[in-house]
Amino acid sequence: MKHLFIIIALLLPLSISAKNPKFFKKARPIQLTVIAYDKAGQMQQGQGYFLNEEGDVLVEYNLLKNAVKVKAVDTNGKEYTLARIKGANSLYNIARLSCPEAKKSAVMPLLTEAITTGTAVYVMPVSSPDKNAECLVDTISKIETFEEGHSYYPLTSKIDERLSGAPVFTEKGDLIGSVQLAADKDKQHGFIIAATYANQLSISAVDVNKYDLRSLPMPKAIPADESQATTFLYLLNKQDTLIYRANVEDFVEAFPTSSTGYIQLAELDARQGHYKEAEQ
Repeated sequence: MKHLFIIIALLLPLSISAKNPKFFKKARPIQLTVIAYDKAGQMQQGQGYFLNEEGDVLVEYNLLKNAVKVKAVDTNGKEYTLARIKGANSLYNIARLSCPEAKKSAVMPLLTEAITTGTAVYVMPVSSPDKNAECLVDTISKIETFEEGHSYYPLTSKIDERLSGAPVFTEKGDLIGSVQLAADKDKQHGFIIAATYANQLSISAVDVNKYDLRSLPMPKAIPADESQATTFLYLLNKQDTLIYRANVEDFVEAFPTSSTGYIQLAELDARQGHYKEAEQ
């Protein structure tokens, strides 16, 4: 019996360590509770996290379907505004949003090396101030590829719906990607979409009328290239004056020496009867 107690005592710390790996405290600040508001002010809540040093936030596409405003709250209770959609894919249920207030946000390194079937992974618990929350430890059941070599990883265990969108890490603390639920809710084993794929999602001029973007009412980020951004403006739906104005103002801020943005603003003000503003 004495030997049994010794064995149990030795195993307990190992079990706790397995669920709360060394990187846990460092990774916790990247997690966010994301709150999306529709036109009526109704809200929907989900998970998200800071993806890169630019402060971009990765969220689930489905959370944004009716959203006109999106906020995020970190584990310390700090609130952020998520301003523009920088890329989205409805099939893989992910969207990357800008967060201007978080240029120096906490980030974790993205996984860049190959992992193998059977690798242990750590699903972060639901974003909250709870310091005793534990990771879900799972294993990679197989490795699949999509869209020019990007990876997704089916998991072994059933995944609680509340963990959908949560970040997943290797034992070293490299960010693998986001939890996605299986399409078959009876199985719910879930899988991981690679963070490297989400990080390269972007918007070009021709994307403005693609279904995945048109279906989301939030403003989109204009392309970084001036020529692409100019075409983007001309292709925008000008009937949605709020989004159109937001994007024209983005253009003026990004390219202050270009006359295009000022002309578009003047024309918009004239159409809306704001003649004094149009003359400026």
